[in-house]
Amino acid sequence: MVEKQTLAAAVQELAWELARRQEPGVRRMEVASPWEPGLSQEQRRQAWLATLAALEAVRAEVGRQAESALEQAVRYGADQAETVEAAGRQRARRRWPRFFGRGGGRAGGKGGTGVGLGTLSAHGRAASSRLDNLPPV
Repeated sequence: MVEKQTLAAAVQELAWELARRQEPGVRRMEVASPWEPGLSQEQRRQAWLATLAALEAVRAEVGRQAESALEQAVRYGADQAETVEAAGRQRARRRWPRFFGRGGGRAGGKGGTGVGLGTLSAHGRAASSRLDNLPPV
């Protein structure tokens, strides 16, 4: 696992680089970093807004790529225990409910990715969508 400080520094540098590459305007950072000496309050404000916009774009892309990695891991045989270990139990259940339990629907359904994966049961096996397999109420 990457050390937290190393990861934080790399993400910060990525965000600043992306903020500098934006089209000119409100969300473009015109300085090397928000911490550059001698900046006015307005320059720092603009730099931090550009950084925020870049970080939000990175967050969205990381989410898309994480979901794709989950789908590929499941496609290649990863079970629920393995995916939870890789992503963290609460994080995995919250981010990808359709893969963990009956309430999440089926992957590849309406708004899905088209992969065609079923949800995972508590034992990491594909949960059946048949009503006769539901526990009695």
